[in-house]
Amino acid sequence: MCGQPQRHDPRASQTSRVPADSSLKWIVPINTSPFAIVSCYSALLGFFLCGLFVPSIVAIIFGLLALSDLKRRPHLAGRGRAWFGLIVGAASLALATVLIAMWLSSPDPFGNSSF
Repeated sequence: MCGQPQRHDPRASQTSRVPADSSLKWIVPINTSPFAIVSCYSALLGFFLCGLFVPSIVAIIFGLLALSDLKRRPHLAGRGRAWFGLIVGAASLALATVLIAMWLSSPDPFGNSSF
């Protein structure tokens, strides 16, 4: 009431809290290295757009930056995202290189066939 000190009930604040869900950190990357986030999404972009080298190269670079960042700041999460970016970025870069090499080594890569 007015003028009287309010009593704090610790049970009330505990019940109103949202429970920590470990699966939520994969959707909302809180306390995650920003380098790992960039690496992960660049690797996905490079994988789905296989003919482009730039996202795969960005994924590899940022994956390496994320791993070194996570060594310096061990309280952050994102090691799995960084490794994912490195592995998928390297695999999609290798696949794009092989596909382009196969296309260029074909008898008529540019479609200039003459009858």
